[in-house]
Amino acid sequence: MAKPKKRLAAPSKPTQGKQIVLPAKGKLPGAGSSHERVCWRFTHADMEGRWGLQQFTTESWHAVLQRLVQFETMTVQEIRESSVYTEYDLPSGLLPEALRRLEDLNLGDMTKIGRFRIWSKPRLYGFMEGNVFHVLWWDPEHEIYPWEPRNT
Repeated sequence: MAKPKKRLAAPSKPTQGKQIVLPAKGKLPGAGSSHERVCWRFTHADMEGRWGLQQFTTESWHAVLQRLVQFETMTVQEIRESSVYTEYDLPSGLLPEALRRLEDLNLGDMTKIGRFRIWSKPRLYGFMEGNVFHVLWWDPEHEIYPWEPRNT
């Protein structure tokens, strides 16, 4: 005598209301549009120089990470149009010591350098390639690109 086949339960009827869209398996929510938003790389980060990332304190690192999370919600265009990001042509205006450090890091052929204003003084320097900001230096005292206020 053959065993009876198991019956599969009938699919339940969809509920009324807003349909819930789940991300595709293995995909992060919102990742599809992340190509437009700024993101971070640390491959070229200076770890030993005067403005190297070893200068971070635990407190400043936590605060910087919070700011980076805020910044990465913005597209590159929004970043470039905001007051939090500035890009400078090299070598003009950069501290001579910073230019020498670029040479030491084999980055002396770069034509532009960008910086994110973290708070009033601290800056994070690096290179924007497409939507990727390659972090280079942590400048907590705003020394790398000296600035004099107007009318002083």
